[in-house]
Amino acid sequence: MKNIDITYFAKLAHIAVSAEELPKFQQDIEQTLESFGNLPEFDDVKIEIDTTNPIRLRDDKVAQTFTQEEILANAPKQSGGCIVIPKTVE
Repeated sequence: MKNIDITYFAKLAHIAVSAEELPKFQQDIEQTLESFGNLPEFDDVKIEIDTTNPIRLRDDKVAQTFTQEEILANAPKQSGGCIVIPKTVE
């Protein structure tokens, strides 16, 4: 398996990874990628469509819409015409 640059991926994901954690992350990523390599292959060209059970899509219909004022009337907190929600990420 090709060596994967864990520090690069950690930087992309904004994850702080210490030097002590690098080997563990390296091993985990390699094991995960190996498991994808063990998936069975199939010939997707021969997939048959069940003609007795066709997929029916719903028709697009115009539905009732609400004004910004109507939506904001139910918001517990609002600012600048937007609904304010609690911060979920530091």
